[in-house]
Amino acid sequence: VADCAGSRLGGILALVRPIVGAKAPRDREAFMQGSSVHDLIREDRQRGLFRVHRSTLTSPDILALERERIFARCWLYLGHASEVKQAGDFVTRTVMGKPVLFCRDQQGRLRAFYNTCTHRGAVVCREKAGSAKSFQCAYHGWTFSNAGALIGQPGRESYPPGFNADGAYDLKDVQRLEAYRDFVFINFDAGAEPLEDYLAGAKDYLELIALQGEFGMEVISGTQEYAGRANWKLLQENSADGYHAATTHATYFDYLKVRDGEADRRAAPIFNKAFGRVINLGNGHSVSESEGAIPWAARSPAGARAWARRRARRSRWCGAN
Repeated sequence: VADCAGSRLGGILALVRPIVGAKAPRDREAFMQGSSVHDLIREDRQRGLFRVHRSTLTSPDILALERERIFARCWLYLGHASEVKQAGDFVTRTVMGKPVLFCRDQQGRLRAFYNTCTHRGAVVCREKAGSAKSFQCAYHGWTFSNAGALIGQPGRESYPPGFNADGAYDLKDVQRLEAYRDFVFINFDAGAEPLEDYLAGAKDYLELIALQGEFGMEVISGTQEYAGRANWKLLQENSADGYHAATTHATYFDYLKVRDGEADRRAAPIFNKAFGRVINLGNGHSVSESEGAIPWAARSPAGARAWARRRARRSRWCGAN
């Protein structure tokens, strides 16, 4: 049993609770015949106790159900509009194991297509980023515009008259695409709730990020990529855990002491309740918020105004936190 006091895992696991087996059996068929995961979660609010069984972080079957019950239904971040600033700009991403082509068409509209050819399913665009008016599948040469239309086929004269008149062989749009403050999200569920409803209180924090710069936000070119072999829930746990900072990131805070000579203000407030807290933003979102305790907290005038608006709106959702 892993001690995860203050975790959001209980809410996450509730989504798979109806069909997950309590003892995480090795056999998938037996696993799918389970009826409850109550035994995997121990919660006692009076004692301040919240624990989850380690199998929730290691079982492939639970992960498969999380993909089905969570990621196939919720809004997933795809990219920022500034990454495809001009008509024809594109980037390719893998989202929930699915290849996605994120681009801006010639009319300036943001698009998200499944990056697979409608002929035999080969990957259409194999570049990570670039600019193009069209994309050609390397397998049979089918060509698609950056609006997704099928515009070229070798041997087209051999196809029946009216082939693709209904657009059935155009690139397939991901079921939903919406943006908030130029943060672009997709959803594989056509019946999902609107993005802004899903984001709930997280909208205020996206606004804060977007308005920090005087001229808005832009994602610049160049990336530093890394990966870790861990369950995705552990990443969420770490993001909402401020207790580890002074120990795990001690070298960083030592650097700040040397650079700024403000050790007391920079490091000590991490454990001071007046400065830091984790806030429930609704719909499974949360944020670790600090005021005056971190060196990157300086805000632009636009960011300061957004912060004031966030405070004014917080009364809508903060009562349940």
